[in-house]
Amino acid sequence: MNYKRLMFTLYLLCNIANSCITRGNTIRWLTELKTEVNQ
Repeated sequence: MNYKRLMFTLYLLCNIANSCITRGNTIRWLTELKTEVNQ
């Protein structure tokens, strides 16, 4: 296994995970905002 390729794969996986987490938090924040506005 190539060391650089392994590091690159880990880097990509971390970026994908971070963007998924960020998108999830944004959706949750928007949902909470919408519920507050409706109340």
